[in-house]
Amino acid sequence: MIESRRQWFKAEVGLGVRETPLNVSICRHFLLRPGITVVPDTLQDERLCSNPLVAAADGLRFYAGCLLQTAGGHALGTLCVLDRRPRDLDEDQRFALQTLAEQVMAQLDLRLALRQKSRLLEHQDLLLKEVNHRTKNSLQLIGSIITLQLGSVDDQLARAALLSTSSRIRSIAAVHERLYRGGRVDAVELGTLLQTLVAGLDPARRDVSLSVEVAPVATPPMSRCRWR
Repeated sequence: MIESRRQWFKAEVGLGVRETPLNVSICRHFLLRPGITVVPDTLQDERLCSNPLVAAADGLRFYAGCLLQTAGGHALGTLCVLDRRPRDLDEDQRFALQTLAEQVMAQLDLRLALRQKSRLLEHQDLLLKEVNHRTKNSLQLIGSIITLQLGSVDDQLARAALLSTSSRIRSIAAVHERLYRGGRVDAVELGTLLQTLVAGLDPARRDVSLSVEVAPVATPPMSRCRWR
């Protein structure tokens, strides 16, 4: 991988170092050349012959590299093969090097996608917590307003209406709290939801009672299905 001041090796076999200064990098010369670059004898290449890694007595005499390039065209480095004697690659070896380079980029892209997905899920989780917090506060505020209003209302019908509304607000708050504490956003346990909802209802007639009998069943959220 090529950086502004160094090259470093994500993995290496046989070279014995994990990074070098950029000014002795061989790969940096080929970052603008897509595909495979083969230098059979580095001492015969004017760009490389004075490189300390090449000019040494037991220096690098062969280079073959395949560019590692993002889908957006950004060169990251190369997958390269080095040797201390001149050589060349046959067609099968070139094909193998190209295939391995494509696998390297596929792994890098996969890791990037997983990291981005993880960050997105973290963001969604924070957003969901903020929405739930605001919903809870809003319901508490409405309940407080109704309670304050009751203190200034003498009309029995108006008081009954406010009490009924307060009861329904508490029911909604209880349902919201249960769903929030449930920890799932992809499904709702319908039986528990209905039992909690009915428990907070105040029937219009005193001779009417409400009960719920429902088998445990998980359903998608309201945004994904039709409710009647």
